[in-house]
Amino acid sequence: MVTDINELIAEIRLLQDQVEARWEALREEFQYTLEGRKVRFAGEMRRLHQRYRIGLLRYLGDTPPRHVITAPVIYAMVVPLALVDVTLMLYQHICFRAYGVPRVVRRDYLVIDRHQLDYLNGIEKLKLSIAATPTG
Repeated sequence: MVTDINELIAEIRLLQDQVEARWEALREEFQYTLEGRKVRFAGEMRRLHQRYRIGLLRYLGDTPPRHVITAPVIYAMVVPLALVDVTLMLYQHICFRAYGVPRVVRRDYLVIDRHQLDYLNGIEKLKLSIAATPTG
């Protein structure tokens, strides 16, 4: 049984090495580095992003009318979602401390970084993009 576990551990380490090698290849291909929790693109990739950005007027001109009409209704949901977020934060601070439960650090699970993408125009950057991805 111990041999089986050691073999599994060796296989997991091999897979981890393969994943790291693939990530490194992608970093080189897309010319980016990770600085802490932020992605930084190299100069040439940033220029490509800016070249393919769709201008605001063209973006609005290509948008179907139904999207323009429904946008205020859709984005009105920001208010109740913000209230839910504040409520959960208060719940966590009060109840988790009272019962000795460790708090959940939001930034470890939610990444909001769409505003850092140079190829998006102002409206596209405002669209909420939350990647529920564990980091670490």
